[in-house]
Amino acid sequence: MKASYLITAFLAALFLLKFTPLPFGVYFTLGSSMEPTMHAGDVVIVWGREYDVGDVIVWSNSPLSCIVHRVVGVTSSQVITKGDNNPVADFPVSKDSVRGKVVAHVPREYWMPAATALVGAYVYRNRRKLGIQFNSFERIASAVLAANVLMFSLIITMSPVVAPHASPIRAPSASLYGVAVDKKVGDIIVKYFSEGLEVKNVTGCTVSSSVGRVACSYDVENGTVYVHVPREYYAEMNVRGEGFLTLVLNATLTHDAVLYGKYLVHPTFAPLSVKKEGYVAHIVNPNFFPVKANVSVYYAQSSGAWNVNSTELNLMPGEEASFNLSSTKFSYIEVKHVFFGKTVAERVQVTYDGRP
Repeated sequence: MKASYLITAFLAALFLLKFTPLPFGVYFTLGSSMEPTMHAGDVVIVWGREYDVGDVIVWSNSPLSCIVHRVVGVTSSQVITKGDNNPVADFPVSKDSVRGKVVAHVPREYWMPAATALVGAYVYRNRRKLGIQFNSFERIASAVLAANVLMFSLIITMSPVVAPHASPIRAPSASLYGVAVDKKVGDIIVKYFSEGLEVKNVTGCTVSSSVGRVACSYDVENGTVYVHVPREYYAEMNVRGEGFLTLVLNATLTHDAVLYGKYLVHPTFAPLSVKKEGYVAHIVNPNFFPVKANVSVYYAQSSGAWNVNSTELNLMPGEEASFNLSSTKFSYIEVKHVFFGKTVAERVQVTYDGRP
């Protein structure tokens, strides 16, 4: 009867696992919301909480109410799921509600015949003990095992996972998914999460700050708006030390809907990079806007007064300027430019006594 006790302990562990915060477990699906990917009675195996859009997860607001649906959107604090067979997505839920990611699933056509065969083999093997030792401890233990198997099977099958056929029908809506600045080109990227609505066209687009208000161009692709802010506007913000701008966006949506959005945007600025490589000094503009710089090269062939050559540069985004000072015995380079409203200067020694 050791097998009886092991089976009972295994089923009990599966049941109790549903009430723990551990990121793994075994679940049974109900309903048809995930068809044709999954069907009622399939087994899903959950492991870990690392997931992305397109993955299937199990989330729950209580131990007896779990959902097995596919991720269609992720924000900093919430996750949005949808059944493959459902017309609309579920309401956004907290990331803390996610029990784990589905890493494997066993169709009912595979596990049900196997489980039935195992139970049949167990009953057949113990048929004499079950029939002859009617009043023995073995007989009582077998009866208790059968009752436990039935009870745990019903609880595990019916209560842990509820996958409704369809989410409640809601009116079409659109909400902000996120606003970010592309660090390479400076475009403001505005993403929306929409249900039954799509952005058709942008009818108005302006950015404003202490620099002033200007109109901006844009592109719309798959519900995402790419706002093209003039690079000179960013350059002036850097000179003034202005860290924020306000984006106002007007758009038309499907179903004759309109959208008005006003967003505070924080672009990131960086100082010029000044480095040397052997006898060569490199100045690089890492920003997505032009930066003006005053470059002074101090050099001398012996001890005494320094000679100075100065030049004005207007470094375009990503542009690099190089100065080869191999012909000098002593030299250093000084770069002055405005970074976030303040003049900064950086000096780098390039040669000393003819050596880099």
